[in-house]
Amino acid sequence: MRLIDGRVLAATIDEQTAVEVEALRIQGVTATFALVVATSAPAATTYVRSIARAADRAGIKLRVERLNETERCAVVERLGELSADESVNGVVCLTPLPDGLTLAAA
Repeated sequence: MRLIDGRVLAATIDEQTAVEVEALRIQGVTATFALVVATSAPAATTYVRSIARAADRAGIKLRVERLNETERCAVVERLGELSADESVNGVVCLTPLPDGLTLAAA
């Protein structure tokens, strides 16, 4: 059985990501990641902070979009807008989602 050192692997991934982000920057592209947060779950704050630190280490611009968790339509609409935004390279919606909203619908 082969053991994997998670910290070493994570550091390698961080380094590779930073190199790729720098290559994009040289081409005039600002790597931008949008994080949609439509939950007041206590763990979400910690998770957002962790994502922000990782994005900062890699040189990625992070846009945190906080939405009211009771407005399902606003979540779907904002996800659509961010997906269509050419300046955004990736979009993630944190879970849990608002009541009545599924991942498939989002």
